[in-house]
Amino acid sequence: MSQDRIKVGLLGVDGCGANLLDALRACPLIDVIALADRDRDLAYARAAELGIEGYDDYRSLVVEQPLNALFVAAPPFACFEQLKLAASRGIHVWRETPLARSVAEAAELIHAFDAAGVRLAVARQWHFTCRHADLADVEDLIGRPYSARGLATEARLDPLRWRGDTERAGGGAIIDRGYEAMDAIVQRLGLPDEVQTTTARRTGTQPYDTEDVGVVALRYLNGAMASLVAHRRAGPETWSVTFDGPNGNLVIDPPTVTLRDPDGTDLQAWRADFDSPYAPQIEAFARAVLTDAKTYPSPAAEHLATVAVIETGYLSARTGEPESVSQLYHMNDLPIPRPPAPSEEQEELQQPIE
Repeated sequence: MSQDRIKVGLLGVDGCGANLLDALRACPLIDVIALADRDRDLAYARAAELGIEGYDDYRSLVVEQPLNALFVAAPPFACFEQLKLAASRGIHVWRETPLARSVAEAAELIHAFDAAGVRLAVARQWHFTCRHADLADVEDLIGRPYSARGLATEARLDPLRWRGDTERAGGGAIIDRGYEAMDAIVQRLGLPDEVQTTTARRTGTQPYDTEDVGVVALRYLNGAMASLVAHRRAGPETWSVTFDGPNGNLVIDPPTVTLRDPDGTDLQAWRADFDSPYAPQIEAFARAVLTDAKTYPSPAAEHLATVAVIETGYLSARTGEPESVSQLYHMNDLPIPRPPAPSEEQEELQQPIE
């Protein structure tokens, strides 16, 4: 691509879309030429304010605008077909989490973009926080992690709207608030053998069927364990993941990363100085599009395992039993990622107690 800026559109202007729009406009590699939101008044008012084209129909934006890339803050149920349309028109896409509501949906999107030879990336704040701290590999600091603990909270107020509907949202607190923390765990520890989940809603009769609280436990054949607690009715809005290794633990709490010794004493901390958590992600994706780079941060294919673990977790919540992630891969005719080999410390953990 010979130009030095790319032309982009944005789907979804409300909520996180407003922050994404500000970050897009601040990026020197990007020209925002159009936006769309299903709220017609919001879309047209924001577009008029910026002097760009506004739409209340996502498909129209994709078809009518000369886009190099599309940024998406709209929920998966609202733009699944429009993303495939973008792929068919050679438009690269960067989207907010989650990638999709199910493995089948995620795999279909990945195939569509691979077949078209265009990029599909997913938000991943923890990756850029760690990269800013020059943390290429957790194992360099704490050894092979044998456990991980994730926590994700926010005080979301009513009405939940589409987030309260399992069919449209894919789930509640786990897939919405807990996605990023789960992604960090799965990308570092790999695909677990079993997932067991318990969910709950706040007391009283609620006009929605998605969970307010989810507790997910992951068990690995190599002896590692992980857990995630996601809560959308308890502030403050935050998320973090702690990885425990034989030489200490590492806490990812964007925009901060902290290294601790085995006793829990802070040894070193790094803090990212991004103006916005979107800024480095947007710039990296825009640069990949401009330079036609074959590799780029957080490709959708890497998120398939995260979606699979979350979907397996919801199955476990329904059955009340541990469920197999590999079985979900088999059901969708997908190759199973190779699990990480056990370390000496993990092998010791698996030895029977005499």
